[in-house]
Amino acid sequence: MAEERFKKKGVVTQAEDGSFVIVDDEKKGYNVDAIVAVVWLKADNKTFAELVDDIAGYVKNVERKVVKEGVETIVTDLKKVKLLE
Repeated sequence: MAEERFKKKGVVTQAEDGSFVIVDDEKKGYNVDAIVAVVWLKADNKTFAELVDDIAGYVKNVERKVVKEGVETIVTDLKKVKLLE
């Protein structure tokens, strides 16, 4: 991934049942699990490498390569629905 800095779009909310919803600028909601919400929250104004390093710091027993692959998938999906630029 390029070394662009991400900009998150929308807001995240937590429903009464504990689930997370990211609502885009057009008021469309996306139900996401906790890890997607964390990646989205942490991504703002970070490069891909910075984001991977940040997330890797939370998952000590997982190889960085695995974290990188997971973050890349999440970022790609968030960009597809325009929740990240």
